Amino acid sequence: MNEPWTYRPFSEYPAEIATNAAYRLGVQINTYEYGAVFQDRSYVFSILPPPSSGDCAGRFIWNLNIRGKRGNIVETFPAVEGDFVPTELYVTDADCIHVQWVGSDYNPEENDNNAYGGPPCPQNLDNGRADRHNMVQTYYASAQLPIKSFDYDFQMFQMDRARKLQLAFINQPIDDVSNCYPIEQIWAMSQRAQTSGNTEFIDQNGNNYMDQNNDRDRYWRNCGKLSGAKTPYFDGGLFRPGALGMWTYMDTRSNSFSNRQMIGMMFVQSVFLSNPGYMAATLIGTCDLFLLSYCSPLLSHHVCM
Repeated sequence: MNEPWTYRPFSEYPAEIATNAAYRLGVQINTYEYGAVFQDRSYVFSILPPPSSGDCAGRFIWNLNIRGKRGNIVETFPAVEGDFVPTELYVTDADCIHVQWVGSDYNPEENDNNAYGGPPCPQNLDNGRADRHNMVQTYYASAQLPIKSFDYDFQMFQMDRARKLQLAFINQPIDDVSNCYPIEQIWAMSQRAQTSGNTEFIDQNGNNYMDQNNDRDRYWRNCGKLSGAKTPYFDGGLFRPGALGMWTYMDTRSNSFSNRQMIGMMFVQSVFLSNPGYMAATLIGTCDLFLLSYCSPLLSHHVCM
């Protein structure tokens, strides 16, 4: 039997209707659930003031981030698959870019979806749930492999070699061989783990965490798969863009060579050529006065029609 207080009365009922017969709508109320939180999807973020000094002081700053989560379109619903945002970034050579992102270490067990690597779940070293991302320049968008040289090929930003490595390896201690193992050493460990009777790599739950490919990828000393990064948050800092033109880049860990690819493009144009005031002055100085009215104010090159 429904309790009277589960019905919402309206105060505008006709006077001739008794109070106990007033217009009422029944509502679904369960006091046991008043204090319950089933899915807390709230997030907290901070917006920092722009820098007052340095190379990016007073410049327009673009936020280059990552959206979505690990998995395919069904697994990530109602979220989306991981991707850079904006996927196509248009900047001028006078701007700055702030590179940062955050992933999730609480993805369901079956959402690995070929996003290889990343630290294992703390409760089960044989299970990977973690999101880790990086940013490495590619030679062109259709060749989804990173460039071969940080010193000569990685030119999408104005930065030194240390910051290029920071973007690619997301602050893992890559110069510490005791924490970042060469892949040859990890392979050798895997071979030992597959030896009959070997108990060297048994975790607290009785799982052998080094006897398969996924195990090697998730091993916390495998910095090539970004598995040495302790948290999913990464703040790369502020960068000036590289030379004029188009630059392409990828996430080497989460890119899946399909509709789940994680690639991006950055287009750098001259601040002068994108400034209407500069264009007007340029056109006045270079066009014949008789033809001035035929010169487009939106021209991106010094050609008059």
